[in-house]
Amino acid sequence: MATTEKQKQALLLLKIKKRVLLFGGARSGKTYITIKFVFFLAMKYPNSKHLIARKFQVDVRQTVWKTTIVQMITDLDLVVGRDVDLHEQAMEIRFLNGSVIMCSGLDDKERVDKILGTEYTTIYLNEIPDIPWSTVAKVRTRLSQRSGTLNRLICDLNPTSVEHWSYKWFISKIDPSSLVPLSNSDDMAFLQMNPTDNAENLPTDYIIDELESLSGNDRNRFLLGEYSAIPICASFRQKVYINHGMSLPPGLMVAGQMLNLLAASISAIETPMRW
Repeated sequence: MATTEKQKQALLLLKIKKRVLLFGGARSGKTYITIKFVFFLAMKYPNSKHLIARKFQVDVRQTVWKTTIVQMITDLDLVVGRDVDLHEQAMEIRFLNGSVIMCSGLDDKERVDKILGTEYTTIYLNEIPDIPWSTVAKVRTRLSQRSGTLNRLICDLNPTSVEHWSYKWFISKIDPSSLVPLSNSDDMAFLQMNPTDNAENLPTDYIIDELESLSGNDRNRFLLGEYSAIPICASFRQKVYINHGMSLPPGLMVAGQMLNLLAASISAIETPMRW
């Protein structure tokens, strides 16, 4: 797979920053370039440990372990049994220099406890919309391994709402819990990566056939890679009103980042809806 110009920009940020967010549309090369970078770190820094996590264990196994990891081993000309050992059940890649890449879900207390019992050089949180800030805050405390390089937290997602913690923390530079401006944001960076940036690695008609036909929030999220100013719940409620031929109450005409559901607006939905 060819490394695109946008992926080269991502690599530069990943090299020099401690906390990086890659956001944008579907199939834009975010996951591939990040895992490639994690492999390079594992090979360069002996005995380093790196975590790749998603919200659900089943998603890590299907979309990361069985696809991107397998492809990366091939693309980097690594040979299983010679250069790396794969531990299928535990989802671990072990390198000859003692480094380990571990894949895990965050949906089980035992798995999270195991993560919290290990020190890491890198933590990569893949597809973060479903990962709450409280989990992120807890997991990142394990970025404490001394391995000769920066301790990095890397996140990626197809953007959702500006109310998501990733927008507040990485882009607005405020603490997602207290909303207080960050005092140490110099080591943070974000980069937007979209399908058009990765067109050379996609099927010829993928963008036109699969993404250009999308509308509304789906188009913003998966094609344009933009955060929505309307939280997902408001967008869903808007669709309900439209589908039932009702006028949107003032409280759903969202301005800024917060819903303003007034009592007068709520009366508009008291009539039971048929589903």
